[in-house]
Amino acid sequence: MENTIIDLKEKIEEHKRRIERKTISVKEFAEVMGCSYQKALTLVHHKNCPCIKVGHGYRIIISKIDDFLEELIGYEL
Repeated sequence: MENTIIDLKEKIEEHKRRIERKTISVKEFAEVMGCSYQKALTLVHHKNCPCIKVGHGYRIIISKIDDFLEELIGYEL
């Protein structure tokens, strides 16, 4: 029985490692950008921001951040 539990735990951990995060929070986005939370919110509200609204918050799509930032070259906040 104990081996079964250990095997199950190992399978769960392996599954967790294989799953990559697809989004980050606004707070995490601010940390990545090296800016304040308020500036990150300003970016999130930009019309081309790769984000989705979940409940009362936003999630930024990680794979689209670089493209979004390239669009902002020369843009002033």
